[in-house]
Amino acid sequence: MNKQGGRAAGEVPIAGGRLPAAFPWVVTGALMLFSLLCYNYTDIQLIARHAMNLWDVLARGELFAFYRTGATLSIGATVQHTGEVPYDIWVYLPFALWDLPVYLWENATGLTFETNALALLWVRCSTLAPAAGAVWALSGIAGDLGCDHRRRRQALWLFCSSLFLLNGTFCVGQIDIFSVFFTLLGLRAYLSGKHRAFVGWFALAVTFKNFGLFVFVPLLLLRQKRPLALVRDGVLVCSLTLVSKLLFLQDKLQTPTGFDEGRFLERALERGLDLGNVRLPLLALLVAALWLFCWLRPGQDGRQTRWAVWAYLAGYASFFLSVNICPYWEALLAPCAALLLLSGWPGEPLLLLDSLAGGAFFARAMLTVPRLYDAKVVWWSPAGFLLARHQGSRLENLAYGLREQVLPVAEAVCFVLLAAMVLRFCPALC
Repeated sequence: MNKQGGRAAGEVPIAGGRLPAAFPWVVTGALMLFSLLCYNYTDIQLIARHAMNLWDVLARGELFAFYRTGATLSIGATVQHTGEVPYDIWVYLPFALWDLPVYLWENATGLTFETNALALLWVRCSTLAPAAGAVWALSGIAGDLGCDHRRRRQALWLFCSSLFLLNGTFCVGQIDIFSVFFTLLGLRAYLSGKHRAFVGWFALAVTFKNFGLFVFVPLLLLRQKRPLALVRDGVLVCSLTLVSKLLFLQDKLQTPTGFDEGRFLERALERGLDLGNVRLPLLALLVAALWLFCWLRPGQDGRQTRWAVWAYLAGYASFFLSVNICPYWEALLAPCAALLLLSGWPGEPLLLLDSLAGGAFFARAMLTVPRLYDAKVVWWSPAGFLLARHQGSRLENLAYGLREQVLPVAEAVCFVLLAAMVLRFCPALC
């Protein structure tokens, strides 16, 4: 075994240079549990309410009224907060299955889940299954690449302890971890040369928002150079989300917000370069440059794994560097350090970069969207049943006071670190 200063090459520099001992894992698990118990942003509750509405419309034989009826529902009897039903029908299927015990309990008792700590905790834990699935997928990638037990354990710890995962999934809590899970399965199929599985898994990832396309297209362009084949696979990967939109087109158009993609495109294209009378969206420029670069690369150069992992990083970096992101989207970046470690990069700089970047993005999130972390998010959590639920002080006051001085620094750190990782780990520059 190669040694670097007495430590095995690629080893994460914790627990005296050995594998992560029990203590770091216990701390990571405690932080996850604390976040699940003490934070409860309303998005996951609305998704649960809409998913349980799926059982109601099926029972009434009104499946194609799912979006119209869901848009009028509040979280429950005590939280009169309604919201749009923005996602494809496929998104609500796993949530409907997970929340079926809560649905049956509500019908038996006449209560709603936000009035009971255990029912609320069950709803909050709906993202644990895809998070565990992402760990399993990473472990499978490690096995396929022939990584030893030491490196596999280190990669899994890097993923589980990442602030991107903690904030994006366990603290705020949203559906993006499903996209991470299916994207990792797609990446595993890609590395194994299973093209149909690669397209199929990414088709599922695209149904959980469309972020998977930022990874799918660069991966496809690295390997496939024929235009007709590219169009075919592009249609296939979007097939599930297109089927959902076509089936529920009339239903969705009758909701107050219609399709969410329009608002997302406005957000994605709001930053740009002004060139006289022409304004070029920054996202379009970065994505186009990445796609062209990947298409011009030779199909095989002996470093398939590193190119594939870099495509994952660069694909999401092009999005994060050019768009005013929502904090829960950060979960998409959680596997990057682990994947880089599995592809052969040493662990010390990865641990440092992931910690610094995760911390910078977390600080940015608290300054730009403080309502995601204020006292009400705690009071309406499972642990909030032990607290007096009132308005009290809010984090906004502190965040607004610090925003002018601290936010530019946090955003600069986010930009520099992410851009530096894309350049540092690009196989063409190594």
